[in-house]
Amino acid sequence: MNDHIFNGHQLKPIHEYAVFNNSNPMIWPSLIILFCFIILVYLRITSFQKMINTIRSSYSMQAIKQLEREEFNPFNPTSFALSLLFILMLAFFLFKLNSEFGGVLMQRSEISQYLFFVLCICLFLPFKFGIKKIVGFVCDTPNLFNEIFYNNLVINQSLGVLLLPIMIVVEFSQVNPAYLLIATGILISMGLLMKLYRGVVFSLFDNHIGLLQVFIYLCALEILPFLVLLKFIITNF
Repeated sequence: MNDHIFNGHQLKPIHEYAVFNNSNPMIWPSLIILFCFIILVYLRITSFQKMINTIRSSYSMQAIKQLEREEFNPFNPTSFALSLLFILMLAFFLFKLNSEFGGVLMQRSEISQYLFFVLCICLFLPFKFGIKKIVGFVCDTPNLFNEIFYNNLVINQSLGVLLLPIMIVVEFSQVNPAYLLIATGILISMGLLMKLYRGVVFSLFDNHIGLLQVFIYLCALEILPFLVLLKFIITNF
């Protein structure tokens, strides 16, 4: 009755003494994902149909026009919660991508890297919105750029909902995260291409804007701000 549980077997010990487990599991990623999951549950309880309509609008032109006619308010609780979910999940994806393949702030702590990406997104999105407002005012097409802004908003919000389950698998599963991160990058790229496509459709066919203004839109509003931010991050961090 006094035999030890590890006696009486043929397993050979590797170490003479117990080896201290010096691992340092990170708690904060679980808290971030839990908070995002709470946001999703809140949306499921309070405004499930609006969330479904937003996701449908990301791939249906008819649905987005109907949603825009019904409610054009990016600051209502549902839209704000979806935008917050997108920011947190996109920053989490960038953090995982940075950790897996190397990049910026590698000498800093993981939470510092994540907060850095959150800050970059929070600065980049209003900056991009401000540029659109200025270009819309200069080109005398404010309604067009409001339509483009709302289109980009629903695509971003839909990506936030899709990123949550993917990031849960990346964080907690034993699957090689590199493959999932690459697939997620392709998914986000498809969202960017959808934004460009709809911007061209809204400009050329719905508002009969010239090719020159469409080219300015593609370069100045969608491509250039991202390249400037990327260059700034790589150069300074």
